[in-house]
Amino acid sequence: MINTKLSRRYAKSLFDLAEERKLSDAVFSDMELVRRVSAASRDFRKLMQNPTVNTDKKLAVLKLIFGGKVNDITLSFFTILTKKRREEYMNEIAESYISQYRAKKGITVAQLLTAVPAEETLRKQIMEIVQRDTGRKIVLEETVDPSLIGGFILNVGDRQFDESVSRKLRTLHREFETNPFVKK
Repeated sequence: MINTKLSRRYAKSLFDLAEERKLSDAVFSDMELVRRVSAASRDFRKLMQNPTVNTDKKLAVLKLIFGGKVNDITLSFFTILTKKRREEYMNEIAESYISQYRAKKGITVAQLLTAVPAEETLRKQIMEIVQRDTGRKIVLEETVDPSLIGGFILNVGDRQFDESVSRKLRTLHREFETNPFVKK
């Protein structure tokens, strides 16, 4: 269950503390690790969401998984979350921290969806164009979806550029359905 207000508050507290101690970059890396682990392991997500599992066991699992890989502030933050019974929101808090970090550092995320993995030259061209258009640093997140057939879909903020073959085929299909020159 997503609780955006709660996740924003916890993430802001962690971000402010990390900024104060000049560790926001390290904690950002830690939050990306939390997001990757949460995305990769359904068992991890289920464990954190299970209210019947003792908080000490959850904390032990967190220390086992992240111990030595994350900053001390992040590990202390995990302890606070588990003591307050908020560990089920860990992924949402990590997402919120990442978005707050990027907003503070002036970083925009551009999502590129292609039918096949994009070549390096295309990635560079897209990043240069988007960076010139927005005036911000760009992080390019790529996804491959063979159903596009060809072309790409680029999402930057609330704007979308759909130059996929599948969209062009859908458009042609609609035009042929409403063709006034063919007798029905």
